Order: sequence, then C-alpha cells, then structure tokens
Amino acid sequence: MSIFSCYTNKNTDIEVHLKKIREESSVHYSESPFNIVWELESLSPNTINNIKSEEIKEVLKKALKTYGDNGIKWQVENTIVHCNF
Repeated sequence: MSIFSCYTNKNTDIEVHLKKIREESSVHYSESPFNIVWELESLSPNTINNIKSEEIKEVLKKALKTYGDNGIKWQVENTIVHCNF
C-alpha cells in the first residue's frame, strides 16, 4: 500500500491510501505500454471546504498520471496509469 499526504492552500492535510493492483500492473520496465493500476483504499477527509470527494479524486487521478511510476525525475516511457476509482 502507498500512502500520500497532500496539502491544500488552506493548510488542510488530505491522507490518501492507495493500493497498486499487482496482478494488473506491469512488472518489467521493458513492457510497452507500462501499465500501473491503482485502487483507492481510503481518503481522509473526504470533503474539504465544500469540495466533494469526486473532485478530490479527479485531482488525485491527474497527479498519479503525471507521477507515473517513479515521478518526474525518472519517467518510464509509454506509461499508462489506470485508476479504479
């Protein structure tokens, strides 16, 4: 399980617990496309300043797709990120 802490401009902490679905995710960097499949385990809090959980999840999906497998410092070519949430 991966745990991410996100901070809003209102200094609100959002804790996100994600699980990489290993059976559906790529194992070797030579695979093309390199697939990563995430499942959301928990999101706390699920609303912030009238922002609903669906909006928070959409921002999270965009962040995960940008992050890829190892972040901006080392991108894996042709990575596709799937979010099961």
